[in-house]
Amino acid sequence: MSTREEALRKDGWLVEKARGLGKGSVRRITRGGKSKLCSIRITQDQLIAFPRNEMDNGWSKLADVDMVVVASGDDPASPRAARIHLFDANEVRDRFDRTYAARIAAGHSIPVGRGVWLGLYTPDGAHEPPSCVGGGIGNKYPPIAVIPFADLQAPTANGFDDEGGDDALQLVDGHAERPAEQPAVPLTISEQSGVWQKPSAYRPRT
Repeated sequence: MSTREEALRKDGWLVEKARGLGKGSVRRITRGGKSKLCSIRITQDQLIAFPRNEMDNGWSKLADVDMVVVASGDDPASPRAARIHLFDANEVRDRFDRTYAARIAAGHSIPVGRGVWLGLYTPDGAHEPPSCVGGGIGNKYPPIAVIPFADLQAPTANGFDDEGGDDALQLVDGHAERPAEQPAVPLTISEQSGVWQKPSAYRPRT
């Protein structure tokens, strides 16, 4: 059982795989007779990402779901526990729409299919810097569970299981690994200079 599924079940949800939707990154969760599709994200850096769809009018892997569940490390540098958040997908879409609009208005270039990263705990900036616009959803909605890695039956070396799908952020040896469908190394943006640049060691930022 994955960390996210364990937390959802403790919160009263029946968790099942959603066939044909995003491989392992989508689950069907049911509680009180109501069934919802849920997108899965895991992150050590406390950022989550969704790529723009091919039509550039929405978010791939986010358009067809009702909820988003995120397992976030409690400390980006040395996580000891997973914070499990459950968000309404409508609010997640709204926050990504706002940060995307702010970045485009600031002159940033975001290729279709490239993930846009947004901080779970970064305060929502109304205007500046653009990468903070829409942030902070994890502050608004506290975790439904905090699970110490020591309590997990079979944790991996960094505390996160690697089940989570083709587009969920995977953690390998404690570092963020680029999702398979993202072409090349993503560009990052320095909030100080506002200039796109390639990182020397990949750690996702926008």
